[in-house]
Amino acid sequence: MIDPKLVEMLARWKRDPVAFVREMFKVEPDAWQAEFLRAAAASPRVAVRSAHGVGKSTAVAWLVLWFMTTHFPCKIPVTGSNSDQLKVTTWADVGTWLRKMP
Repeated sequence: MIDPKLVEMLARWKRDPVAFVREMFKVEPDAWQAEFLRAAAASPRVAVRSAHGVGKSTAVAWLVLWFMTTHFPCKIPVTGSNSDQLKVTTWADVGTWLRKMP
């Protein structure tokens, strides 16, 4: 039997990716990261342009893991400026945060 608390939690997370990040990883997204997560939950296309080292890859990793957790089955297209950026940064961050999931 499926736990009703789990069903409620997944439904709440599906509506609120920021709550997913806070509760799953016990971290507080930066204000712009929270705005990005909410925008991505509301729209199929979101673009972020900013300097290096501000947390874009982390925010994308959270978004990928949120979507995989709350939208099964799914396919998630992720693009980057080049293949190294995707392999070395984006997918590495997805792996880092995946290992932090309980």
